Formats: sequence, structure tokens, C-alpha cells
Amino acid sequence: MEIRELLALASGRWREILIDAGLPPDLLRDQRGRPCPRCGGNDRYSALNVELRGFVHCRRCFSKETTPRPGDGIATLRWWFECEASEAIEWLKRWLGVADGVAIPRVISPVIELEREPLIDPRLAEDA
Repeated sequence: MEIRELLALASGRWREILIDAGLPPDLLRDQRGRPCPRCGGNDRYSALNVELRGFVHCRRCFSKETTPRPGDGIATLRWWFECEASEAIEWLKRWLGVADGVAIPRVISPVIELEREPLIDPRLAEDA
């Protein structure tokens, strides 16, 4: 699976993805400057285009001399996990439930059983 396909699958879901990766939800709310969850500071971190692209920025963590460069959710995962692109991509693939281009079921836990109304009225089942 190509990276652009992976990014297309994640588009619109980055807030959920990044929260599951461990980023605090309040840091993904808006573009307001906040303390960086990695390096501190007062207002050097902001969430610029989280939902569609997963784009966050810290003026210290993402300077000219740093890797990764900011810009998309994979860069954000690399920054947050302190890992290589291949590791961030594999994590994202698992989160999205795709492996080698084949969809696999995503396990959601804990499993919560919901009470459901019967599909058939029990009175009608007795008549049959």
C-alpha cells in the first residue's frame, strides 16, 4: 500500500488516531498556542490541521535542524513515538486495520454488549 493511499484512509480520522497514539485530546482541539507535550515551553505547540492531515507543529521540536519535518500525521506519529517513518507507518496500518493492502478486522476492546430489541415481534414468531 502506498503512503498516499494510507494517508487517504486516515484523512478525517487523525484526531482519533493521534488520541489513540497517546496525544492528550485537549492539545488537538484548536490552533491556539499551547505548551508542547514533548519539550515544554509556553505556547510553541499548535494543532494546525489535525482532522484532515494530522498536522501539529512545535517551533522547537520541528526546527530546521530536526527530523522529522512537520506536515502530516505520519510526521506527527514519528515525532510523538520518536521513531522512524517505517515504524510510524506500520503503527498506522495496524490502527487502520490494513496489512499489505488487505483490510483486516479492527479489534476494539473492551467489547461492550448492547441490549437490542428483537428483530421479530415474539407474538408473530408464535403464529408461524
